[in-house]
Amino acid sequence: MHAYNYGWYLFNYIPLLCGNAAEDRWTPFVFLRDDVTLDKVQGRVASLAEKDGLSIHNIAYVTKDEIFFQLPGTDIPIPLPYVLTYREMQFSGEMK
Repeated sequence: MHAYNYGWYLFNYIPLLCGNAAEDRWTPFVFLRDDVTLDKVQGRVASLAEKDGLSIHNIAYVTKDEIFFQLPGTDIPIPLPYVLTYREMQFSGEMK
């Protein structure tokens, strides 16, 4: 089982748009709320395991931060150091 989330940040600190990590979500994304944190992504996997009465083994997580902005419709990356950043986080584990 794995969980994944992403987000766009202003100055690498202020969340602009993030994937919605809430269990009772109505929309797939949220504005101005930081949902790309290890505890929120891990919480999604842990709640699914707890609901099924399972435990999580062989835990792994991956984070990715980018400071390059790609012009829409092109393959040209433009460095905008810490003005607009992109963050991804993935948490996975084996449920037994």
